[in-house]
Amino acid sequence: MIINFQPHPKIQLPTVNDAIEMLDRLGKRLEKKTVRSVQQLPKIGIGKEFALKIAARNAERITWIEAVKSQLENGSQELNQGRRQCVSNHV
Repeated sequence: MIINFQPHPKIQLPTVNDAIEMLDRLGKRLEKKTVRSVQQLPKIGIGKEFALKIAARNAERITWIEAVKSQLENGSQELNQGRRQCVSNHV
């Protein structure tokens, strides 16, 4: 059984560029949240330790987001190159 999915004509499906933009915004929001969280904690004792843990955890998350974003950008570029080659072969 083959299902042919036809989205509603007025609904625009997200693109790879939309995903890249969303990841970029997520990374920036996480950076701001990290700064705010660290600034609100005391600079001594357990507050300092907790701030370091927050910063380290969020740095890992931001690194992961950047890696996924890079993979999407590379994949998008490869798809575009493949499309150009396909079009030039048909012309």
